[in-house]
Amino acid sequence: MRNVVIIGTGLIGSSFGLALRKAGYGGAITGVSSARATADAIAAGAIDRAATREEAVPDADLGFL
Repeated sequence: MRNVVIIGTGLIGSSFGLALRKAGYGGAITGVSSARATADAIAAGAIDRAATREEAVPDADLGFL
């Protein structure tokens, strides 16, 4: 698995991203949410980048809603 997409990077989505990292996942994590939510998630280390749903979903190996 190389690319996880988290749709909704609030408390639950960001917690999932952080849990992936803690478990040793080294692939890309893309967040889909509002600009503020994705900026906060990037700052926390929960996601690597923000994208629109249309950009992110086709490349996802796993989607978390």
